[in-house]
Amino acid sequence: MIAFFEQDWMQDRLLGLWCASLTGATQGLLPDLSGNDNHCNLLNADRNTSWQTNGEKLALFHDGVDDRVFTNTFRMDAMSGSANSFSIWINPLTTSSLTRPFSLGQFGTSFGLRFNFQNLEFTFGGTAVLSVIMINAAYQNRWTHICGVTDASGARLFFDGRLVGTRADTVAITRTNGLAIGYRFGVNGDFYSGFTDDFRLYGRTLTTSEVGQLYLSGRGGGLSNEPPRRRSFFVPTAPTPFPVRRRSSRFLTFPG
Repeated sequence: MIAFFEQDWMQDRLLGLWCASLTGATQGLLPDLSGNDNHCNLLNADRNTSWQTNGEKLALFHDGVDDRVFTNTFRMDAMSGSANSFSIWINPLTTSSLTRPFSLGQFGTSFGLRFNFQNLEFTFGGTAVLSVIMINAAYQNRWTHICGVTDASGARLFFDGRLVGTRADTVAITRTNGLAIGYRFGVNGDFYSGFTDDFRLYGRTLTTSEVGQLYLSGRGGGLSNEPPRRRSFFVPTAPTPFPVRRRSSRFLTFPG
């Protein structure tokens, strides 16, 4: 069961929305909740450990060895030539190696996010890289909201709703299909170690206000080990049975 309580702007040019779900856990899928049917397959992932739960919250775990989450049906032509955005929650176990929370397009060069030895790099257009230092001790084993946007003036990168880096490039993305979460698409390498959740792709530029609202709507992970609180998606608990009304025996008499 899935429920959506999102503002209209969150649906505007939403190309994909991937969240862990109990249905996906049993089928080996990471479902696309945007309605565009870009469901991702899991390979080499242990279904018993890939979905980590904390109360009603779920997140997808990547072992950093060979877990692959991909779809080759995601169509890059749905994206804009220069105005695009991504939003993702990550909880890395390490930031000190070359790994990729996601890569879009052949060989992961068209649009993606990667750790490059404690630098977090937003790659777009195949040649442009916006790099921001992501110190291991500060961001390891905690949830952080990462958002990247591009437009005709270049690219901007946000951590937890705060602008942390800009780059002036007018590079259009390369339109090659394919999406990978947790590794480098096309070469099956750079496997990410840690958790991901609530990954979104937009075919437009998100405003600074919208980035902040995406962060605040999912805030709740922080330094704890819980996945972010998603207002757009929940896993219902088992229904609570009606309480059984017990009769009091205070006024009953029994034969002696």
